[in-house]
Amino acid sequence: VPTNANRPADRLSRRFLSLTRMPGVSWLSSASRCFPIVVLTSSTLLALDADASLALAARLGDAPGHTIEIHALTRGLGRAFVIGAPDEFQAALVESDDGPAEPHGFTQHADILTELLAQVDGWDRVLVDATIVADVERLVQTQLSLTTRLYESVHLAQRRAAEGQDDARVRILAPDDSALIASSPEDLQPDGFSSLEESLHAGIVAGAVQDGRVVAIAYVDALTQMHGAITIYTDETHRGQGLATAAASLVVQQLHRRRVTPVWYTGWDNEGSLRVAQRLGFEVFDRPVFVIR
Repeated sequence: VPTNANRPADRLSRRFLSLTRMPGVSWLSSASRCFPIVVLTSSTLLALDADASLALAARLGDAPGHTIEIHALTRGLGRAFVIGAPDEFQAALVESDDGPAEPHGFTQHADILTELLAQVDGWDRVLVDATIVADVERLVQTQLSLTTRLYESVHLAQRRAAEGQDDARVRILAPDDSALIASSPEDLQPDGFSSLEESLHAGIVAGAVQDGRVVAIAYVDALTQMHGAITIYTDETHRGQGLATAAASLVVQQLHRRRVTPVWYTGWDNEGSLRVAQRLGFEVFDRPVFVIR
């Protein structure tokens, strides 16, 4: 993965895998998409009603560290599993379509989360609170017989608007730019929404266009009522010019105009991404950890 993309350096190079339908799981209507949410016990899968995803989202709360998960739950762009009821769970796993092998685990009970992981197929890593990561790793190793390693994520937020990084080479990309963006390499196309058109209409996309092509991009890949998560990428031949920083600054300004707090997720060793975030006034608020199998 390019080191200037603000995602952990060893994550999947592009989160594009489609969600496969699971036998015995009902698909629920949420917004304009279908979203599967399942109650798990030690031996059964029980489908919930159509309000389950919204109930789980309400229980999790629109916190800055939950932006991807709330985005997925409210827009039907992923899947979720819970032990207990969605509005009063003991443990929950939520994954987005863009990160189908990378669920976020919500609980303070490492043993219950491990039970949940044992029943869910297809995960490669799970994001957990740093306070329980040692217990989760130990239980995954001993109870699931898996070899694991840890990778620290860094979550940042810009709670107060900072000075903009204006650059005449960078502008907001509009729906009229869809053909231009669609012709760009995959890393220079926004994701996180159901389509490119939805990213341009409901999200925020900014980029640098040179010689008729996009060479740097920043965009919101998850959006809730209170928070917007930003991703950046610059073409290898145009790095070191501040283009991604300027594009991200435009996205940040647009989020603040909507009264939405910008958030930024990256890996502890992604120095380029951290520099851009800090230059834009983002501050660290959490350091959850991936348990990687």
